[in-house]
Amino acid sequence: MANKAINNDSLHTVEYISDIYIKEPKRALSLLDEAETGNLIPLNLIDELRSKAYRNMYMNKLAFLYAKKSFYLSERSAAFIENDD
Repeated sequence: MANKAINNDSLHTVEYISDIYIKEPKRALSLLDEAETGNLIPLNLIDELRSKAYRNMYMNKLAFLYAKKSFYLSERSAAFIENDD
């Protein structure tokens, strides 16, 4: 049982979720929901990972929706940084 004890913060990382979204897409989506609620990962990365998980489950419309949201948030962030200079 001690081997399965993992710090919750280590579960809510881009690296960990990227590793599991193919084999465990539903679990990845659940972790992404928790990460969004706790503001643990930037929203554009959460949406990018959601897109990958949904694509892996052949839910292409949702995958496309979240890919668009991720792109929009990334572009918006880039424009904000560009205008801040």
